Amino acid sequence: QAVQENGGALQWASDELQNNKDIVLEAIKTFPLAVYFASDDLKNDLDIAKAALNLSPKITRTADIFGYFSSKIRGNKELILTYATHYFIFSHITREIKSDKAFILSLLQDHPEFILYIYRSLKTDEEFLEKAFETNPETLIILLMKRGRSSELRHWLEQRNHNL
Repeated sequence: QAVQENGGALQWASDELQNNKDIVLEAIKTFPLAVYFASDDLKNDLDIAKAALNLSPKITRTADIFGYFSSKIRGNKELILTYATHYFIFSHITREIKSDKAFILSLLQDHPEFILYIYRSLKTDEEFLEKAFETNPETLIILLMKRGRSSELRHWLEQRNHNL
């Protein structure tokens, strides 16, 4: 009853209630961050993740909530693609996903700002950067402008016969 009025009350609930999917879903409705107090089993539940993430943009930053889930959820490509507009979630996705070049390229196609969150090794990988540029030219522009390197961008483009 208490979690229906204030989802934050889940923090004082028993372990049994924190592991009750219906109770946690009710708590999330009023306070998506209540997922922090859910059991580890429920932090691994896709339904719980979707419920919290669907409500979070209305109440709080999606990335904050995304970080509370298990690595199974934080490595779910479908979920990442669904919530990719909240690009801060990238700081919470798994290492396997961050190093998956094909998946990163698919993300960059519609979300070039993700280039700022990839592994450093990919940021210096010429072959990967070339593919990223081909996928979405904005990726390289975002990366180099963020670093204040517009002359480096111009040089990179000139070498490849592209115009700025």
